[in-house]
Amino acid sequence: MHPLITLILLTTTLIIPPKTAEEILWSGAVTDQSASVVVGNRGGETFQVATDQHFSNVVFEMMVPDGSRLHKFLVDGLVSGTRYYYGFDDDYGSFKTFGNQSEWKLLLGSASQSSTNSNIFLDMKEQEADVLIYLGDMFIEDININNIELYNQAYRKVFNSTQKHLLKSLPVVYMWDDHDYGTNNANYYSISKEAAMEAYNLNVPHYPLAIEHDGLSPIYHAFNLGTVRVVVTDLRSEKKPEVEQIMSRKQLQWLRDEFAEYKQYSVVLWINTQIWIGESSSADNWRGFSSDRAIISNIILELGIDNLVSVTSDSHMLAMDDGTYSDYSALGGAGFPMFNVGSLDRSTGNSIGGPFSHGCFSYENHRIQQYGTLIINNTNTSTPCFKMIGHTIDISEPVLEFEKCYPWMKRGFLAEERVGITSSCLILYSKPYITVWLLIGLIYCFLSGISIILVQKQQRIGSLILVLLFFILVLLFLLVLNPVYVPIIVFPVCTIAWIIVAISNRERLEKFYHRKVKTH
Repeated sequence: MHPLITLILLTTTLIIPPKTAEEILWSGAVTDQSASVVVGNRGGETFQVATDQHFSNVVFEMMVPDGSRLHKFLVDGLVSGTRYYYGFDDDYGSFKTFGNQSEWKLLLGSASQSSTNSNIFLDMKEQEADVLIYLGDMFIEDININNIELYNQAYRKVFNSTQKHLLKSLPVVYMWDDHDYGTNNANYYSISKEAAMEAYNLNVPHYPLAIEHDGLSPIYHAFNLGTVRVVVTDLRSEKKPEVEQIMSRKQLQWLRDEFAEYKQYSVVLWINTQIWIGESSSADNWRGFSSDRAIISNIILELGIDNLVSVTSDSHMLAMDDGTYSDYSALGGAGFPMFNVGSLDRSTGNSIGGPFSHGCFSYENHRIQQYGTLIINNTNTSTPCFKMIGHTIDISEPVLEFEKCYPWMKRGFLAEERVGITSSCLILYSKPYITVWLLIGLIYCFLSGISIILVQKQQRIGSLILVLLFFILVLLFLLVLNPVYVPIIVFPVCTIAWIIVAISNRERLEKFYHRKVKTH
């Protein structure tokens, strides 16, 4: 006997675009008895929900109406702690309803190229986590036109990349950042803000937002993972740099109200898409909005919150802090553990903010493919614990780890105590094998240059030295730009240069060779 299924179908009728290789299909807003699923461009086909991937035990099926561009399904009446499969015969995804579990495994990530081909998403899928929390920049499109179809295309592009393997395999909690909300450093004044908000509501299977008004609203919200309260702030659509406000006063009050209920939960997890630690008055993150940061720190101190953990992003590195440097309260005692996650797939890494008590990890001049896992356990007891783990695609072991059991809040360094402490974190210049190739390339080039000078020592040696110096300057430029390019360019260029010199000095080389032969 099938469970009672209540299906709310939200259909938006638009002009149907040509069907691409893959269409939007993902789940979110999962509870112990319900889930939301968004289906794209499947008009006239039968949508199913089943307890097996072959759809032999179907608990619901419905024909998707013709002429529909996107469908958002809210499926209710499900059984807690049960895995369900949804979709179609040729394409499906899955989610597991929440149960009365004492351990939660969360995947954490941010920032990926729109059409990524990275295998990191397959690696993440193998973690078999309960939820994926995506902290912005799901696509890098920098849309600056208030056109919803551009956002619809961007979401479809994501599902034609390797991200689809992960996004279909588990429930997703998604909060935007700048490149998928608007352009770089986009804020309240973004030209495309309304289109971004409308597209989010149409394309994303999200939990109920704190503010609902015609689909055009900030997208901050909160939900429960058993006894864990997850609070997701929107730090883009209300940011006003001219008054140094990273969020509206309404959202700030909402955040305070959420924090005030901390005693009802084993852990309060704050999904905070901006780097929190560091000093920089012009920064497009908490470092440049220090007054709001101090207000929130003082709220944490005033309320006496003792179970707060935060995940941040918008920097291309992994970083962890145990509360030593996250305390910006006036009197101290508001230091909370923080885990920065980035990036899933970006061309280079960077180091923003800091310092961090447990360090950071990234490559300054190499493709970055990193993510985090957060395991929260003992949530049904008075002593919950958490474990932060940082992963990068080419290293099998975790590159960063930190775990702690309740209590974990602490008194960190206050403003006056930070004087003389470097507000940064050192990351690797490049991957080790690139560095080795770089050294080999430079040595090869140097030897080639010496041999050229020896061959040409009787002619225009001054000009040759100038050419060599110029070539060295070009190498230095490539080194600063990206060391990956150096070995690729050095070997052929040096070899070609040596061949040209050898051909142009063939007679001299022949005489030199014959002289050596006669000597022997």
